[in-house]
Amino acid sequence: MSNVQELLGLSPGSPHLATYLSSLSSHLLPTPQLKSYPDALYFNYYSLGLSLLFVPLNGYRPQSGESRQDLQDAHLVLDGVDIYNIPPPDKPDSNTSIQSSTYSPYPISPITLTVSPETEEGTLRSPLLAITQNMTGKEFVAALGEPDRKGGGAGPSSGSIGIWVEWTRDGLMVEFGGDNSRGPQAWERGKDAPWRPRQSNNRSIMAAPESVTTLDLSATWVMNKTLSDDTDEILRLQGLSWFTRRAIGLATITLYVQHYKDDDGVERIDIDQRLTGGIPGTAENRILDWTFREHEDHLFGAVLGKSRRAKLDQVENEFLKNGWLPDTEEHGVINSYVKSDTPKSGTTWIAEQIWGFEEINGERRYVRHIDFIGPENEHLQARLVYDLYNHLISNGLLMWEGFVVEESLQGERKGSHLFRWASSIWRNLESSFPYTARRANRFLIYVKGPRPVLELPDLQNPRSIGNVQVEFAPLIVGGGDADLTYRGDSFLCASAIQAGYISNSRGGCATVNLIGNFTDFLPRSANGLTSIGFPSVFPLSYRFSMAPRSLYCSDLRSEALILNVLVTAFLFLVVRPKPIITFWSLPRFYPPDIADGFGTFLPVLFVCHAFWRLAIRFVLPVFSKMPIEATILYLGPYWVTVLANLTTERIPIDRLTAKDTTAQRGGLASLITIVLVLLVLVINQIRVIRQTGWLPYYLAWYLLGGLVTLVLALLPSLHLRLHHYIIAMILMPGTAFPTRLSALYQGFLLGLFLNGTAAFGFAPILQTSSQLRRDGTFGTDLPSFITNSTNYNPSSPFSDQAISWSPLPSGQSWDGFMLLVDDVERYVGPGLNYSLAALQSGLPHFFRLASVWQFTSQGTAGDFTNAATLWPNGTWVDPSPGNS
Repeated sequence: MSNVQELLGLSPGSPHLATYLSSLSSHLLPTPQLKSYPDALYFNYYSLGLSLLFVPLNGYRPQSGESRQDLQDAHLVLDGVDIYNIPPPDKPDSNTSIQSSTYSPYPISPITLTVSPETEEGTLRSPLLAITQNMTGKEFVAALGEPDRKGGGAGPSSGSIGIWVEWTRDGLMVEFGGDNSRGPQAWERGKDAPWRPRQSNNRSIMAAPESVTTLDLSATWVMNKTLSDDTDEILRLQGLSWFTRRAIGLATITLYVQHYKDDDGVERIDIDQRLTGGIPGTAENRILDWTFREHEDHLFGAVLGKSRRAKLDQVENEFLKNGWLPDTEEHGVINSYVKSDTPKSGTTWIAEQIWGFEEINGERRYVRHIDFIGPENEHLQARLVYDLYNHLISNGLLMWEGFVVEESLQGERKGSHLFRWASSIWRNLESSFPYTARRANRFLIYVKGPRPVLELPDLQNPRSIGNVQVEFAPLIVGGGDADLTYRGDSFLCASAIQAGYISNSRGGCATVNLIGNFTDFLPRSANGLTSIGFPSVFPLSYRFSMAPRSLYCSDLRSEALILNVLVTAFLFLVVRPKPIITFWSLPRFYPPDIADGFGTFLPVLFVCHAFWRLAIRFVLPVFSKMPIEATILYLGPYWVTVLANLTTERIPIDRLTAKDTTAQRGGLASLITIVLVLLVLVINQIRVIRQTGWLPYYLAWYLLGGLVTLVLALLPSLHLRLHHYIIAMILMPGTAFPTRLSALYQGFLLGLFLNGTAAFGFAPILQTSSQLRRDGTFGTDLPSFITNSTNYNPSSPFSDQAISWSPLPSGQSWDGFMLLVDDVERYVGPGLNYSLAALQSGLPHFFRLASVWQFTSQGTAGDFTNAATLWPNGTWVDPSPGNS
C-alpha cells in the first residue's frame, strides 16, 4: 500500500497497516507510544514522523495506561493520520527559534496524494500531488490553486501556530513551519515557508477549531446541554406539550449542517436536526436573503422565517450582539428571525437568533443566542452551545458522517437518501447523492426490513464483471481480503450481510468507509452469500465498520407480524363481529409510505368491495358459527400469500414472461407445476359450480374475459403481463360458493391481491419491450476490435501499446465509440484506438466496446461486446460472441 489515504478505516491489527508501517522503517518496526482520551486513541510513531488516530466504536472506551496487547482492535478504526515534516530554521542564527519537536521527519518523500482533477472554478490540474519535504506555500498554491480557507499566523493565536491553508474541495489542510509562518507579516512571508505537518484526519473534537467559522458551518454539531441554557419554558410558550418537552429534554440533539452557495451564488444553510429517543427531528433549509418564507414544522406548526448574514452593528439587541469572537465579528453572524404564522398555527411568538462562535470556559464553541417573545409578551433569552462532532478531513475528502439510510419492503425512502436493496455506491455516487455525500468517505447505512437479500435475484440480466458474468444473484465483488474490501458497485446490503455487519432477517446498522482505488478483489463465501473476484484495479471500494451504538438498528417487523397474526386470530375467535366487519379488518401487513398508501388506498377499497359483493359475502357468513374453522381456512392462507415475497422466495419465477421463465434454472418446471396444481383446483371448482346450476353464467363471463385477454395479447409492440394481483382478481368470483375449499381459496386470493398491490402497485397489464428489458441488452450491432490474439505483440513495452477497433460502417446512425476498461468508462469519441500507457502493468485488463449515438451530447450507447482480456504475461484473449 503506497498511498497514505488508503490507510483510513483500518483497524490497528490490519495487515495492510502493518505492511505500510514496515515500509517506512529500515529497522524493526518501532513500538508506538499510546495516548488515550475518552473518544480517541493515538498511536505516536515519533521516529517515523507519524501519528495515527484511532476512534473507538461499539461502545468501547480504551483506558489510560493500557498496553498495546490490552487494546480491542476489532472496536478501533483509523480515523486520522498526521504526517510531520520538521524543516530546518529559516535563519540558523535567528533569535526566533523553531519550537523543538519530538517527531522526526516523515521518511517518504515525495508524498503522493490523489486530488480532484479540477479546481472549484473548473480549471484542470494534475490529479496527483507530489509533496516534497521543502515544498513551500507558493508551490502548494501553484499546484492546487487558491485555498478555500486559511488561518493562523497573526491574530488572536499569533505565535502559537503557523499559518495553515485548506483546500475544501480536496479536503487537504497544510500547516507551515519556520519563522516565515508566524508574526504580523506571516501571510506576506508565508509563501516561502515549508510545510510542517500534513494533517489527514476525521477527529471527533469537542471545541471548534479556528478553521471552522461562520463562513462555512458544514459539520455535525451536538448540543451540549451542560453548557446550554434550559429552553423548556420557551418550548411551552411555543405550544409544545409537557410530554414532548420532557422527551426533548432527555434526547440528544444533533445538527447535520450543509453550508453552501447554490448555482446562483445565493448562500444557503440546510440543517437536518435529529433527536434520539424516536422523536422526529426538524429540517431547516435557510436561504440567507432576508426574505420571509412559509414553513410547516411538525413541532411548531406553521411559521414564517427569514435569515441573513449580518454584521453586528446591524443587530440592535444587546444580548444577541455581545460575546462573539473576533473572527465572527469579521465574517459576520448568521441572523435568523422566525415567528408563528398565527392564523394557521393558533399561537403567537417571535424567536430571533444569532449564530456564531464565542469562547466558553477557555474553549472556542459554536453558539446560538435566542431572544424570544411569547404570546403574552413574555421575554426570554437563552444560549445554546454545541460540540463539534466530526468536522472531518480524511482521505483527502471532507467527510460528512450521518447519512442514515433505512430500507423497507418496497425500498421507499426513510432517511437522508434512498438505497434499495440492490443499491451500490458506484451507481449512486454522481446521480443520487447530494453534493456533500459525493465528497464523503464515510456514511452510515441503516437497514431495516425483513425482506431477505437471499430472495432477491436483483440481477435479472447478466452483469459483466471483468471477463465473467453474474445473473440471478446479488452483485457482490470482493470481500475476501483481511479487511473485507468490496468493489464500489457491489450491492451494499448484500455485502454488509456477507461481511456479518447486518442480519439477513433483522436488518441492522453499519458504517460504510469509502477507500478509493483498490486492486485485486478476492472472492468470499460467508453467511449464505458468495462473492466473485476481480483481479484488476477499480477506482472505488469500501469497507464496513461497526455503527455507533446510539442508533437503534434492530427491526421489529417480525414482532409486528406476530402481533398482527394474534390480533386477527383474536378477531376471528373471540370478538367475532359481523362478517362484513371481519372482512374489512384484515390488514395490509407492511405499513406503506403515506403517499403510496393514499395512492393505492381507494383503488384497493374498490376492488375489495367487488370481492365482497361477488364472492366473500356468500361464504364468510356461513362460518360465523364455526370460528375455529374460519380462522384456519381464512387466516392460514391469507398470511401465507400476503407475505408472498417471503413465503415463495425460493420459487425461481420473477415475471410471467417467456424469457424470464426460461432464463432461470428450474423456472419452467416450477411454472408447469403451478399450472398443473391450479388446473386441478379449477376443475374441482368447476364441478362445484356445475352442481349449483351457475356454470353457464360463469362460463359466459369467463369466456368473454378470455376473448378480451386474447385481443390484448395480440396488440402489436405490447406484451401481456398477468401480475399476481390480476390473477387473484380473475379467480376470486369463481369462489362464491359456500364450501371449505372456497373459504380457503378466498383467504389465499385476498392475501395474494393485497401483496401484489402493496409491493408493486397496480402494475399495467400491458407493457412495452423497453419496459420489460430492465437493464438488459438492446440487441444492437456490435463494433469489433482490430486488436486480437494473433496481432497483439507482447514483446513491445506495455507503455507503448495501444488497442484499436474497426471504423463504423457507412449508413449507420452511430457516430462514435465508448470503451470500458476494467468495467469503467475510459473513452467516448470517434477515435479508433486507445493507448495503454495510462494503465498499470502487471495486472489483467478487460476491454468492452460499444457504438454510441450523438457522443458529443452525451448520447446513448448501444450494446457492449463481451470483454477482451489482456493478461499480465501479454496474452490477449478475444471477446466471446454475444452482447453485454
